[in-house]
Amino acid sequence: MHGLETDLRRYLISKTSTGSKKTKTDNRKSMDKLIEAVSLTKIYRSASEAISALGQVSLVLKEGDYLAIVGPSGAGKSTLLHILGGLDSPTKGKVFFKDKDIYRLKDSEISFWRNKHVGFVFQFYHLVEELNVLENATFHCG
Repeated sequence: MHGLETDLRRYLISKTSTGSKKTKTDNRKSMDKLIEAVSLTKIYRSASEAISALGQVSLVLKEGDYLAIVGPSGAGKSTLLHILGGLDSPTKGKVFFKDKDIYRLKDSEISFWRNKHVGFVFQFYHLVEELNVLENATFHCG
């Protein structure tokens, strides 16, 4: 196992929309909780080794929070975002959206949830060469 999750924790920064750090005196109601990740772990296995991409990462985002995930290559940033967005499932742990465990949803339900609540901008472009910029940007919207 590699200690990649340590790098991710070191670079995980969360702040409220006002720019102030959250403290124990944060009196917003738990009903405002939008996303909660509990002990997310992701291990990729091959025949000869197991690589830990995430190790027991937990976080809570409330409505209005901003989150920046930064860190070196291989720290688990994309893995975390894929799991939070329902594109990949954790080896262990849970993701709640408004107190509902998204990984207890059926495939069709998680696809609907992702369509309604999650937006992705991928670092690799998958454009249709025959379409112009506007057509590519709106290709999957209809």
